[in-house]
Amino acid sequence: MELYAIGSSDVIRTNQIQRVEQGMGRGIRSATDYAAVILLDPRLVGRLYTSQDRAVLSPGTRAQLDLSEALAERVLKGKDISVFEHAIRDFLARDLAWTQPAKDVIDALPYPDPVAVPPHVVAERAGFEAALQQRYLEAGEAVLAGVDGVSDAPLRGWLKQRAASYLHHVDPTRAREIQRAALIDNNWISRPPMQINVQRITLARQQSSMAMTHITDTYASAKTFEIKMEALLADLTPVPVAGTHKQFEAALKELGLVLGFASARPDHDTRVGPDNLWAIGGDHYFVLESKSEAVAAQISRTDLEQLSHSEDWFRSVYTEERFSSTPIIIHPSRVAFANAVPRQGARVLTFEKLTGLRHAVKNFAQSVSQGAWPPSEQSVKDALTQEKLLGTQISSAWTQTPE
Repeated sequence: MELYAIGSSDVIRTNQIQRVEQGMGRGIRSATDYAAVILLDPRLVGRLYTSQDRAVLSPGTRAQLDLSEALAERVLKGKDISVFEHAIRDFLARDLAWTQPAKDVIDALPYPDPVAVPPHVVAERAGFEAALQQRYLEAGEAVLAGVDGVSDAPLRGWLKQRAASYLHHVDPTRAREIQRAALIDNNWISRPPMQINVQRITLARQQSSMAMTHITDTYASAKTFEIKMEALLADLTPVPVAGTHKQFEAALKELGLVLGFASARPDHDTRVGPDNLWAIGGDHYFVLESKSEAVAAQISRTDLEQLSHSEDWFRSVYTEERFSSTPIIIHPSRVAFANAVPRQGARVLTFEKLTGLRHAVKNFAQSVSQGAWPPSEQSVKDALTQEKLLGTQISSAWTQTPE
């Protein structure tokens, strides 16, 4: 479970190597004990053949491993397995030809100062000991206390899940919240059944009224609005760097609110559904899937299937016949691969069109901020109409049908 959850990160590599060393230690319980250790799993053996992984071993284990390799190269390489068996027997019989070299390398070793145990390891151990005594609240809090200093996202998610498993005994609601946060850090951890209440969004008033209210309530002055919009538009610029999609999707949510729509991030909030959802009025919605990190010249089948799944999610949540939607994918290209079939009614907001949309939003922000503050509903409506940002205009002005 831990291997799949934390993957090939430094943490799992360190844990695996340390467990190999701990396994070796099972045969040595006193100064007079001795043991031959045979590693049969090639994945574990492979862990011991890089300098980065070897550095995790203690000096004594590392020296014995180096000696074993040297002896194997000189004595065992290319020989029948029976020679290997004889070597093990000779060692266990305490043949000096085998034991003396091992003693020599150990005796000559300098040992570094002890390394401090990472805080998250101490916290996890404290949580485990508290859980053994059924002090689950204390156990969960102990593990969470060690999470803040962890920079490795997969490990951070794994630890949050461990904390959630303890807290579930005393506070299931909080445990579910922590589990959702854990899944943001680590998509590979287990997904226990959780009841997810999807909050439907709807446009309560006219778009221009909603936009005016949000702008006035969120931005203290015209200057603040203009500056914040510049920052938002910067985040709405596609960047082919892993992880930047999060700020892009957050900016897309805020853009929807600024334009006067009801706006949400279902996938971020519940781990199901589209990246973004806009309620644009008249019980119509934009189901938005963002590929802001993409560089491909064509839309893949996988991307279009994801858009289709998001549209299915919409229909499963907004079940009444009065609701309708337009599935939109944000992508560098409007051209799909030959094996990729767009869903009926799907649209593409290409990066080129997105550039134009950002320019229109900038003009809208400047127009609103140049007048009286706070802006009137009519001035907001006029600016939205001028820049083709009304809910009835956006699809035809800024999106295209896939080819």
